[in-house]
Formats: sequence, structure tokens, C-alpha cells
Amino acid sequence: MKLFLHISLFLLFSGALPGQCLQLQGCPAGLEESCDLTINDANLWNEAYWWAALYQTHDLPEHETSLCFSAADTCAGASLDIGFLLFLDLDGDGQQETVVNSATPPPATTVYFGNAANPGYSGGTPRAFDERPVPAGQLYGFAIEQTGPANNRTACVRWHTADAPGTYVTPQLPYGTHRIRWIVSNGLGQTDSCEYAINIRDCKKPTVVCLNGLSANIMPTGQITIWASDVLQYAEDNVSLVNLLQVAMRRTGAGTGFPLDSAGNPLTSVTYTCDDLGLQTVELWARDADGNADYCETVIDLQDNFLVCSAGPVAVDVRLCVELWCTGEVVTGVEFGPQQALFHIEADGCLAADTTIGLNFLDLTPMKVSDPLNGVNLLDLIKLNDHILGLEPLSSPYVILAADVNRSGSITVFDIVEIRKLLVGIYLAFPNNTPWRFVDADFVFPNPSNPFQTVFPTAKQLTAVNDTIQGDVRFRAIKVGDTDCSALPGFAPPGEDRAVARLNLPDLALQAGETVDVPLCFETAEDWRGFQLALAFDPAQLALERVAPGNLPGWDTLSAVQTQAGRLHVTWFDAQPHRIGPGAPVFSLRLRALAPVLLRETLRLAPGRLPAQAYTAQKETRGLELQFTWPEEAAAHIGAPQPNPTAAGATLAVRLAEPTPVQAEVWDAGGRCLWRRESRPDAGVQQIELPAQAFPASGVYWWRVTAGADSQSGRLVVLR
Repeated sequence: MKLFLHISLFLLFSGALPGQCLQLQGCPAGLEESCDLTINDANLWNEAYWWAALYQTHDLPEHETSLCFSAADTCAGASLDIGFLLFLDLDGDGQQETVVNSATPPPATTVYFGNAANPGYSGGTPRAFDERPVPAGQLYGFAIEQTGPANNRTACVRWHTADAPGTYVTPQLPYGTHRIRWIVSNGLGQTDSCEYAINIRDCKKPTVVCLNGLSANIMPTGQITIWASDVLQYAEDNVSLVNLLQVAMRRTGAGTGFPLDSAGNPLTSVTYTCDDLGLQTVELWARDADGNADYCETVIDLQDNFLVCSAGPVAVDVRLCVELWCTGEVVTGVEFGPQQALFHIEADGCLAADTTIGLNFLDLTPMKVSDPLNGVNLLDLIKLNDHILGLEPLSSPYVILAADVNRSGSITVFDIVEIRKLLVGIYLAFPNNTPWRFVDADFVFPNPSNPFQTVFPTAKQLTAVNDTIQGDVRFRAIKVGDTDCSALPGFAPPGEDRAVARLNLPDLALQAGETVDVPLCFETAEDWRGFQLALAFDPAQLALERVAPGNLPGWDTLSAVQTQAGRLHVTWFDAQPHRIGPGAPVFSLRLRALAPVLLRETLRLAPGRLPAQAYTAQKETRGLELQFTWPEEAAAHIGAPQPNPTAAGATLAVRLAEPTPVQAEVWDAGGRCLWRRESRPDAGVQQIELPAQAFPASGVYWWRVTAGADSQSGRLVVLR
């Protein structure tokens, strides 16, 4: 009784009861904000498994974030221990799925992703956050730093290294809303905690720099539109990639904040009229993915050098046609720059203008940059080669211009190489030329065999007479690379009425891991000048290891090009026709099966940039088809069941030369027949199923398939 009285009196006069010893200092009441103004560090939080959707990058943006907490103990002789649980949202979904526990911190450069829901925050997927090119002992790991006397401690979340465990640095934490729980205890068994959230975000405005000294002329339409890209020198941001920055503009003083239209989209242009001549000031804005925005100002000098605003009204009555040089068909999709707005399309595809403008002339410059492959095929190479060898010279100045694909002013083997690179997909367009060229139809070439001898007009100007601009203007269109006049002037696909040639290849059923050489042969013997085709296959089922040439002259590195997985472009031609029979492969494919596959179901001719065509000795075009064949004299082929092991049933491929009785059986390890099925499938490749019910439980079974006089057997492992 006396002892209890003495303890009570001691606690009373010491001014503290046991429940009042712990004092938490500076525990925030609400969300803490952490603003980042720095450039993203590519050496931290940058791995393929990280993904910041807002910034479209695997390099998570991070910020140096100091998380510290203090506590005191008022009881005499008591000492404090502080720990933390750091809850991180590392996938940006608003949920803190990853926990760092100061009591059991993960190894250096590691967090255990996805462990927040596990008991005791155990498990999770190890993921790295420190990719600095330093020795392993210098990589950062999470730690806690505690300072101050034993009864009045300050603790901070820190990084340190194995080589210098007592040297602490402030951690760089990814953007997002995270949460920390500080846990305090003393020697008397008392505990308390402090928990709060912290939001780390980008607060830096992007940098936007305007072009200065821009001048522009009012167009014949009486107005001009200036786009944001016209006055932008560059824009950049500390975190958001350049392609994610939004750019907008408006007249200075016409609003506040980032310029948006009524639908909430960025305003990207300003249109001026004759009322705006002189100096006009605009604001050019940039906004990053976080909504931070800033702007610059620049001055545009609006001029009227074409006398649009001062000239009287001029009537326009012009018809404008662009025709393919070899057929006279109207070419659609041709653009004429600012003059385009004056014209409308008529029923025949030509353009017509019947309007009034404030300009006494029209500049008409045709341009068409689409369809680089339109009309370009292997026959163009054959014609080009015949021209270079002097066998059959190109007879028109227009076709000579079409053949000069590298725009060198001459026809050489380099033009052949450029066309081949376009055909097989190394080029998407000719690097030194436009897809189309144009010549004023009224122009007569002085020397038709050498159109490069004189400068030919590619544009036309019409001048007003008696306040009227009239004319019937025609241009000849030349499709660059098309020497056989096969280009389509419009967008409608051509009718296919060509005769067909077939390439035979064996009808094979391949098992995973099996490698075969597949020859392709013409079905019938004929004299050929060349052929082209694109083969497509599923790269998850087949791997192309090699393309072996047949006995064809002129086969080189550009004859077979695999520009991407699952697609092979093949082109071959020669100056002389070659007799190729059905027994002579034109080329062979070495294929490795990555999964069980029927060749006829995955290997096909691909539509698109390289239509399957062959060219005869007379330069006639034949369509090409694949034909899968199985030799009549071949014996049956019985494949192995897949999958093996299996959790259910399995299937195997049987290849038959003719309709044949097939028997499939399943036996257990004791020699008892558990399942049998007989069938009489047709010739070709057939799939035989070993159903799941044939295997009553997990274990090792024997299978046997008999097709006519052929039989195969083996083991099948069932795991359930």
C-alpha cells in the first residue's frame, strides 16, 4: 500500500501521467503539397515497368521530398523510438499500392511494388528506382535518420548507401498523392502515431519562345490565317515531353488564361482581314500536361503587297484541270495553296472558280504529296533497265521525268535502286523527290528525248484583263516512279482482270521448334522477266530465319527484305527473260515454328504496298497467287500432340495424301486402352483431337495414331 502511494505521489508531482508522456510535434492536419520546379532525372524511377500515363513515359517524374517528424517524451528516463510506413502510389491510379517499412526496409534501389494489401506488408514485386551508373554499394536504399536526445527525437525519411550508411540524402519521390504514418513508442510501452498525405506535383510553367519579325500578306481571299506554329520558335518543359505540350494563341488583350474555344479546345490560329493591316500583337501560349501555362508576345506585320485590299473587284472565271499525262484522266487530290479556296470541284473532277477577288492576278501552283507508291511496281524497274541498256528507250519526256526519281537530271541505275528501296519498304517516299510532278499542258518540250535540257513551267499565272481573270488552265501530272502508266488518278481501286500465275509451296503442319525449308515454285513453266510479292505471317507462330535464292540471276540484298516481324517483301527482275519451270524454286524460306501451326493458315500474300504480280517476257502483268500442294506420292505424316504436358486434352496434325482410315488411341501406364476413335478424313492436313475425357486424372499416358500403314506413338503428360 505504501509502495503504491509513493509511486502515485511521484507521478503527481512530476506533472505527467503515463498516458500523457508522448508529445507529437508538427503533425499536419491536412494534405501537404510539394511543388516541383526541377528537370526530371532520367537516372531515377526509369524502368520499362514504370509508366506515367499523364506524361506518356516510363521515366516517372520525381521531386526531392523531405518527410520529417518530431516527438518528445515528458516522462523521466523514457527514451523514444520512431518508425514509419511510407505508402506510395507508383502507378498513378490514386491508390497507394506499395509500402516501405522502416523496420524492414527493402534492399538498395528496391521497393516491393503491390505489397500494401499483404499481411505485414510482406511480399510484392521487387522493382528498382535507382539506375545511376555507379557500383552496387553506392546505390540508394530507403532508411530512417533519427537525431536529437533520446527523449526528444526528430526522424526523417532518407536514402543512404551500403558504402556510406551514415550519410543520408533527401529522397526523390515520384509525382502523386502518397501517405506516411509515423509510429512513436517509448520504454514504458506507450505508442502513438501521426498520419498525413502528401501530394507531389509539377508546378513549373513551360518555357515558350516566340518568333519575332514575322510579316504576312493578305491573300486573294481578302484574309489570312496565322497559326500558332507560324510564330512558335520553341517550347519546352521540365517534365512534359514536347509532343504533349499544347500550344495556343490569340490577339493580345482578347482574353485571359490559356486560350480555349467554346468547346474547350486550344485556339491555334488568328484570322486577319484588310481591316487589320499594320502591326498586330499576339499572345502565344504553351500548356503542359499538368495544366501549367505561360505565354510570350510577338508582333506580326500584316501587309498588302498583292494590293488585295486596295484593288477594285476583279471577276474570276477560270476552269482548272490536272490530267494524267499518259491517259488524260483527271487527277484528284491536287492542291493549289491559298488559291484553292477560290475553286469548287465539278462533276468531272476539274476545278472551277466563278467569284470576285481584290487581286488582278492568280498564281496557280499544283502540288500533290500523297500516294508515293501509286503506280510504282517491278515493271517500272524492267522498263527503266531496258532504257538504260538501250534495249527500249523511254519515248516521252513525261515518262523520262517520271523515271528520274532521284531528281538528278538523268536516268541511271541509282534511280533503279531508289525505286527498289521504295518497293521493299526501306523508303516510305522518295527522299529527293515529290510523289507527283506537274507541267503546264501548253508547254512544248524543245527536245522530247531530253526534257532536262530546258526549264519547264510547273506553275501558271493568270492576269486580269478589263477587271476579269479568265482561262482554261490544264496541267499534265506525272507520277514519279511510274513508267508504265499504271498510277490511279483518283482514289478508286483498279479493276482486276489480269491472268493469274500460281506459286506452289508444300502444305505443311509444323510443331513447335520444328525448322523446315519451304520452296516456292511456279505452277507452270514460262518465260519471266520478274515478279514481286509481299508475304505475311504471324510472328508469334513462325520465325523467318533465312531466304535462300533460287537459280535466278540478279538476286541481291534488296531482293528479299523483312522490314518488320511477320512481313517479307520480295522483288526480282532481269534484263533477259528466264524460263522457270515448276521443279525450280524461285526462292526458299527457312521457317522455324514457334507454336503448332498449319502453313496454309498463317502464310499468305499481304495486300498493300507491294501487290503480288509477275511479268512475262512481253512485259505483260500477271496476278500472283499462293497454292499449297501436297505430293500424291508422299506418305502420311503424323505429328506429335500439343500441348504436352497438358491440363486438359491435346491435338495433333495428320497429313494425308488421300482419304485414309485413321485410328487414335489413349492407354494408361498399366496397358489398358482408355479411349479409341476411328475416322476417315479427307486428303490434306487434318487435326485429330485427344479429348480431355480420355485422361481421367493426372499422370503419364501413351497415345497411338495409325493412318493407313503409318503409325506413331508416344507419351503424354497430364497435369491437373
